[in-house]
Amino acid sequence: MAGYAEIAGFELADKIPYELSGFTGAVYSHHGCKLNVSALRPLKAGPGAPKVDADAPPMPLHAVRDCNVTALANLSMRLDKLRSHAAKSVGQGATADVGPRIMVVGPRDSGKTTILKTLANYAVKGDWTPLFVDLNPDNPIVSISGTMAAMPVTHPLDPTSGQSLSSPATVAAGIAAHPLIFWYGYDQLVPATGVVGDSAAFHYLSVARQIARAVDRKCELDANTRTAGCLIDTPGGLDADRVVQLIRIFNATHVLVTGDADLLVALDQLAATDELLVRPSLQAPLPTRVTVQAFPRVPGAHARDAQTLKYAHIHRIREYFYGSPTASRGLGGLTPHNIAIPPTTMTVVRVDVDGGEETKTNGAAEAKQSDGEKEASGDAMDVAQAEGTAAGETATAPGVTVVQPDSGTANAPRERKLKLVSVTDGNLLVHSVLALSSVADSERGDHDAMATRNVMGFVYVSDFNEKTKKLSMLIPFPGRLPKKNFLLGNIKWIELS
Repeated sequence: MAGYAEIAGFELADKIPYELSGFTGAVYSHHGCKLNVSALRPLKAGPGAPKVDADAPPMPLHAVRDCNVTALANLSMRLDKLRSHAAKSVGQGATADVGPRIMVVGPRDSGKTTILKTLANYAVKGDWTPLFVDLNPDNPIVSISGTMAAMPVTHPLDPTSGQSLSSPATVAAGIAAHPLIFWYGYDQLVPATGVVGDSAAFHYLSVARQIARAVDRKCELDANTRTAGCLIDTPGGLDADRVVQLIRIFNATHVLVTGDADLLVALDQLAATDELLVRPSLQAPLPTRVTVQAFPRVPGAHARDAQTLKYAHIHRIREYFYGSPTASRGLGGLTPHNIAIPPTTMTVVRVDVDGGEETKTNGAAEAKQSDGEKEASGDAMDVAQAEGTAAGETATAPGVTVVQPDSGTANAPRERKLKLVSVTDGNLLVHSVLALSSVADSERGDHDAMATRNVMGFVYVSDFNEKTKKLSMLIPFPGRLPKKNFLLGNIKWIELS
């Protein structure tokens, strides 16, 4: 490359080669540049893991003149003014202003993440340290699939460092801060029908509230983060009600809507009638009206096919354990290690997002009942709901036990709890990615705490030996596991040599 160019706000150095694997995006130049592309190849379709098709003819590059980078630069300057205003009030203690909290919403593959990455890189250039909040378990950029996270952006987000912004290799190299990662456990929040299940929504928002508490605490303790604000990425396909819930949970002050006119109208109407008010600071004397703004769609953003999504999913997991083979700064130097652990010495819990679906009979909501279980009815978006559940355990399959918290009196209303499944059969864990919970061993029996606490890392279960009754696990560094409390979801990976 000769001249000046950038990828999502990350400035490319002149005459320095960059290797981008599995990359879909745009290279932008303010004043023009010359690009020398050596090999632009599509992914090879077929069984197994998607790979770059080296035999395919090179793909053409498309030049686009009408793009949203100018709008992003103008928005970044306005955000910098808000941050500077908040920085001037830092010495005022509890009455100090807070920086902007930007949430981007819209359909899948509309460029939401690219907008936020660009704003994050522009903020870093201005010596700000915003928090990047990743609420998209379908296609996360902070960690592997099935996770939600928050991390301070202390360095420019390098597109050549891999599929994830905070893999162990990037953190060890010092070019990414330690993230706070939470386990949702499932790689699809919004199904093809567009309707989020009752239990899935409740579980998702339970994790989102934990992240919001951590974000508020970070802003309370760190003046730099408080003034820099937050950049919040959301899943694609959420309806207006779900978006409003996330806005209120994170007290987003600015909402950018891209690629969805109906969602823009719905949010704009709520904001205009003062029904969408937030309080970004607990010490704020009055709530703040949310600013809703339409934003141009990212040029070149298009719906990704199944092969591209599968490629990203597989390589995010592989990069976690092995590092990125295409990293321009030599970040592939991990030393993955195999260990053997008997399942009887570990606790594995899975949140059941398929149970407790709402059914309606004669206009009244009723809960499903099966095998002596009684699930909650009502809207999963509420924090507390009445639920009558008998205490005890109900066996559902060999090695799987449904664990229901004690509710005291069977008909007494109480706060709704997540439905948890304890997994003891090692065969059910093979080829699964498990999250290592941060709960203390003394809290091992508190499954609700395990389901909503942040995680310390991930392990991959490659095999289960029936003779020795031990699980073979892959970890990114040699050593012993600090804890043995794990969370299971539907994240699968088959390691191929």
